[in-house]
Formats: sequence, C-alpha cells, structure tokens
Amino acid sequence: MIRSDHLSNIDQSILLKVRNMLFLVFLILGFIMATWIVRTPSIRDILNASIMQMGLVLLGFSIGSIAGIFSSQKITLKLGADRSITLGLCAALSGLITLSIGSIVSSIWIVSCGLGLIGAGIALSEVAVNFLGSHIERNLKTHVLTLIHACFSLGTVLGGVSGVILMAFNVDFIKHMLIVFALLCPITIYATTQLNNAPGSKLTNQNRQSNLIDTLRRDPQLIVIGFIVLAVALAEGTANDWLPLLIVDTYKVPEYFGSLIFIIFALTMTIGRFIGVRFLNTFNVATVMRVSSMIGALGILILVLSNNIYYGLCSCIMGNWGITRFSSRNVRWCWLGRKCSDKNQHSSNDWLYRFFSWSSNVRFRW
Repeated sequence: MIRSDHLSNIDQSILLKVRNMLFLVFLILGFIMATWIVRTPSIRDILNASIMQMGLVLLGFSIGSIAGIFSSQKITLKLGADRSITLGLCAALSGLITLSIGSIVSSIWIVSCGLGLIGAGIALSEVAVNFLGSHIERNLKTHVLTLIHACFSLGTVLGGVSGVILMAFNVDFIKHMLIVFALLCPITIYATTQLNNAPGSKLTNQNRQSNLIDTLRRDPQLIVIGFIVLAVALAEGTANDWLPLLIVDTYKVPEYFGSLIFIIFALTMTIGRFIGVRFLNTFNVATVMRVSSMIGALGILILVLSNNIYYGLCSCIMGNWGITRFSSRNVRWCWLGRKCSDKNQHSSNDWLYRFFSWSSNVRFRW
C-alpha cells in the first residue's frame, strides 16, 4: 500500500512502474547469475580444468565485479542510472555469448573473460538500481530496496530451476547459454525501454558521495560494520560460485543434484530476504546479528566436516539462513539507524556497499 500525502496519482503510477521494472531487472540479473553457476561442473569438464584452474576462471568474475563496482559511480554520473542499467544488462548478456565461444574453443581465458563481463554488468546494474531504487523508496515512503534484492534471489531460483530442466533434457552447456540469451533479450529490451528517462535517474551534486577518508572520520563505526559484512560476504560469495562443484566433487553425485542443492540454497536466501525486514523490525538488530552469525557458522562447519549428503543439505540451509540475515542493505539501514534523507548516509552507504561487493567477490581458491 502506498503511503503518500503529496504525490499525485500520476506520479505514483510512474514511480510504481519504475519500481516494477527494477524488480524485473534484478530478476534478470539473478537469472543470469544462476545460469552459469549451476553449470560450473560442466565448465570444469569442458575445460578439463583442475581446482586451481577453476579458481583462475572464477577470478575473472571477481575482477569484472570489482571493476564494475568502482567504475559505476563515474558511469552513472555521466550516463544516468537508467542508461547505466541498460549498459550493465547488455554486458551481462554478452558474457553468456562469450562463455559459449570460450567453451567451443575450450579456452580458459575466454571463459574467464565471459565471466568478467557478467560480473561487471551485474555490478554496474546493481549500483545503478540501488541509486534509482533509493529515489523511488524515498518518494513512495515504503520499502523498495529490500524487495529488489529479494527479486535477485528469486531470479537465481528461477535460473537454477531452468538449468535443472535443461539438464534433464541433456542440453549441453553451450546450447544452455544460447537459450538463456535468446530468452532474456526481449525481456531486457522491454525493461530498459520502460526505464528510459525514469525519474531520479540523473545524479546531482547532492547525490555525490564524499571521499573515503571523510566518510570514516565522520562515521568510524563503519570500519567495524565493514569487517562484519566482510566475513559474511566471503561465506556468501564463496558458496555462490563453488557450491554446485563442491557438492558434485565431494559427494560424487550427478551435476543435476549439485544444481538442486544450489536451488535450495537460493530459495532459502529468497525467503530470508523477503521476511528479513520483519526480523529486524521485531528484534534488536545486534541480537539478530549474533544469532544469525552462530547459525551461519554452524552450517558452514557441518558442510566442511560432514561426508553425508543430507547433512550437507541441512548445512546449506542453516548457513544461508544465517547469511541472509546480514543483507548488506539491512545491516547499513538498521544498524546505522539513519533516515534515507540523511545526506551523510549516502556516503556511508556507498562506502559500505563497495566494501561488501569487494569482499563478496574474493573467491580465488588454490
């Protein structure tokens, strides 16, 4: 329900349309993310890669994500949030084509570049969506960003399910990437067309963040929060990339079974993000963080030590349930306790978001 005393019905309808398109954008990004993750065992087999070489392949995604994050502000300032979202989606979709080309020629470097394009596209779009979503949230006076991030998780569930279905029909990795590309192209065109010249797309001087030193001087508590988010993001980022391959190699199960575990993982995150705000509004934030960290750590410990596939499944649910309580948006929103209108929060949020995004992409494994 929209709670607004000053917005006209026309303004509300425009903002609602933009909000729904942002939901759709994050759904697309989540779908792209899950599309290649569920096929990591296939990527390894096609490239005949060792674990160390797979670490190099996945490093491409990390480098692309970091590059996208740290270039996003300049790109968004120059192009606007709407065009930045379009550019990010195009980069992510082109990454699927590059993955297919790399698989055809069995090139680790081309596959890594494809993942880099996906990572950069997702990162750029994500920052632009967060900026535009903040504007929509302030004007509609209702939670938007939390639901946007939940749509990303929902997209990973749908992408994982589609991957399992295609595997059931013995569709190989290359055809899988091309099918997803063909499916998402018209949806992407529709979403980006609707977002063209969306209200709040242009950044002004009031939207520009101060530098890192000024931010930390004004809010030194961010250092502590950053390290908390660092630990949780490392766990989430590693699980996102390695989970299907870890399940297949550790428990000697077929590829589709690893994908099913990933779907359960993503579904748990989706549910957690949709209902996470209720936990944070009902209970003390510090209490939620302590309990969630213990649940998440216990789940990771069980996954590492257990040789039973069913214990592994339970550990994935426990670990992810704990991690989702630490949504980057929820941590900075609830812990800092500032209203969105606080101009200092823009700088703090930007720094913490960059820290979270960097840490969640530290996945290089020897």
